[in-house]
Amino acid sequence: VRLAEALGFRQINPQKALNYLHYQRSIKTEYEIACIYQAQFAALKGHQAAQAAFFDGQSEFEINLAYLQASQQSDLNVPYANIVAINQHSAVLHYTALQQQNPAQRLSFLLDAGASHLGYASDITRSYSVDPNDEFAEMIRVLEHNKLALIEQMQVGYNYLSYHTMMQQMIAQMLQDFELVQLPAEQIFEEGINRSFFPHGLGHFLGLQVHDVAGFQQNRRGTHKAPPEVYPSLRCTRTLAPNMVLTVEPGLYFIPLLLQRWRNHPLGKRFNWQKIEHFIAYGGIRTEDNIVIRANGAENLTQQALTALGG
Repeated sequence: VRLAEALGFRQINPQKALNYLHYQRSIKTEYEIACIYQAQFAALKGHQAAQAAFFDGQSEFEINLAYLQASQQSDLNVPYANIVAINQHSAVLHYTALQQQNPAQRLSFLLDAGASHLGYASDITRSYSVDPNDEFAEMIRVLEHNKLALIEQMQVGYNYLSYHTMMQQMIAQMLQDFELVQLPAEQIFEEGINRSFFPHGLGHFLGLQVHDVAGFQQNRRGTHKAPPEVYPSLRCTRTLAPNMVLTVEPGLYFIPLLLQRWRNHPLGKRFNWQKIEHFIAYGGIRTEDNIVIRANGAENLTQQALTALGG
């Protein structure tokens, strides 16, 4: 700043210029999309190594090392701090403690980790149950199915908020189907119960920054559109346009602090608290892909890269 002032500049990073630049950044060039696509490969190789390390019985700290080695990164150049979470740690949305000791019983595993290619980031999350045949594993499969089904519906001209709302309705349906809340899915959604199990946004812009700029900026002038009060953590309120790159990352979590308000609520007796207590030990589920919006729908960069790797 002092150098700029010494050179005679009186306006430094004027907001009008930043608004214009940020808005332009929200629409990616084909070169940028290619970089983000290439960033999928290192991350997915890391995810495969981390999955194997978890099922081999390694600790969070050791799993992180396996991820870094396979993705050929260090802790200093990953695009964001890796989230390597076993059991209830999966319910901490940005957990980075990396325990060196294993818990007495291993139930679940969540990995949220990406990679960079020429400065452009990938951002991928996967969840696992120790027992691939238990009910928690089935929840993972259903949430994965819901994520892919939602991506199939994404179209130019629709606001990202509408897809977040659709996923909240899917979470409400899961709460009914898995008998976690003994109410119709429509009522679960209307009462906002689902928001205590899915407290964050559906996703965000992705690019040079993991949480890329202009998620709330509606035009080049900088008009700001905040998320609605009921979804304060949503990071994107934009109408989808060709060449936007976003994450889609629904979650289903068992977070005691968020569920506490329902215990003495009139509807609290409709919660299956015994079952919920059981799953608190598992933490939660998140699954995340990176997509680019095209004129005819969404292109799933993560799934394309996974297919290319033979996964």
